[in-house]
Amino acid sequence: MEDVRLGLEKLPDRFVEHKNTVFVISNLHYAEAADLQSKNPTKQKKINWKYVKLKGNSSIDFTTQLRAINPFLEKNWQIERVAKTGNPTYKIPSVLVIYRDDQEFVLNDIIPSKSNPSNKFDLIIDAANGSAFKIIEDLLSAKNAQFNIISNTPDGKNINDNCGATFPENLQKNISNGQVGISFDGDADRLIMVDENQQVVNGDLLLTILSKYLSEKGNLNGDFVVSTVMSNYGFKLAMNDFGFKLIETPVGDKYVAEAMKKNNAKLGGEQSGHIILGDFLPVGDALLTCLLVLEALDYFDVSIADFRKKYLMEYPQKLTNIELSKSLNDEELEFINQIALEMSIKLDLDGRYLIRNSGTEPLLRVLVEARSQESMENFSEELLSKINNYLN
Repeated sequence: MEDVRLGLEKLPDRFVEHKNTVFVISNLHYAEAADLQSKNPTKQKKINWKYVKLKGNSSIDFTTQLRAINPFLEKNWQIERVAKTGNPTYKIPSVLVIYRDDQEFVLNDIIPSKSNPSNKFDLIIDAANGSAFKIIEDLLSAKNAQFNIISNTPDGKNINDNCGATFPENLQKNISNGQVGISFDGDADRLIMVDENQQVVNGDLLLTILSKYLSEKGNLNGDFVVSTVMSNYGFKLAMNDFGFKLIETPVGDKYVAEAMKKNNAKLGGEQSGHIILGDFLPVGDALLTCLLVLEALDYFDVSIADFRKKYLMEYPQKLTNIELSKSLNDEELEFINQIALEMSIKLDLDGRYLIRNSGTEPLLRVLVEARSQESMENFSEELLSKINNYLN
């Protein structure tokens, strides 16, 4: 125990110089230390975990808090003798985890714990025959997760071929009731999931889950969330209900990243499943997003389906592409939007419309959302008819 005390005396400066440090001390035997679990079932039930989250940012702050650990050591670092051999062993297996409180979110995925969120879900992974096929298997195996994986035999040609985040039907036809589906795209920067009821989970719901989680953990800087104009109207209402400041950008993850940087926002993304977690990376990473979503669901102790039911009412949505000989000019777009505005007032639309030129090809994209499927279909049909009459 004296060695432990002496070791703790050297830590204050280390936590100043290397703030992203997690220091783990245990009285477990060498063969048990890697898993931080006692091989004695009776003693494992009594294992004592203590987390010390250091406040402040100076050696003096940390020294005082580290010395306060001594009573814990005196109580839990006691030894006894094994009856058969006489060898010393611990009375109570104990694990002490020390890190800076202001770095908890950044370190969260490597801070050891008694339980692992990925263990609590029955997962099915669609690797899209792409870049994540090996690393996700290794990662979840290391975490002892319950999972099976499909579309994980890349041959250089079958990437995203009727699989992955761009084809969630592959997960839906392979998933069993109660499982959670995780689907990456080929380069693993997009995540689409399938909930326990086999319903697709797009970026809007992922952002809803993550924004609430980060907010409760104190890591949603300024309560800013960045999304694109394509996000569902129900998502906008959810952000408003949470009291968050929603920033909308044009379609494209580069615009999301720019807005996040400008506003120092920590979370942004697209309905397509590009999610950017600013405390970790400046770009989307589907593996990171996946782990943090599972962590959030474990924190809230809720299924995806139940979270959706409680917090996000997604409005029925229809996107129609109208082929053009050339993109419309501003005056033509303004005239068409005026048609839509007059319709929305006349029909008392509970929802929204979005009419814009495609940024990549001569198409007019017409998006309609409404509270009910019927009103969405009716509004969309009439609007498209008026637009086609104008164009022709």
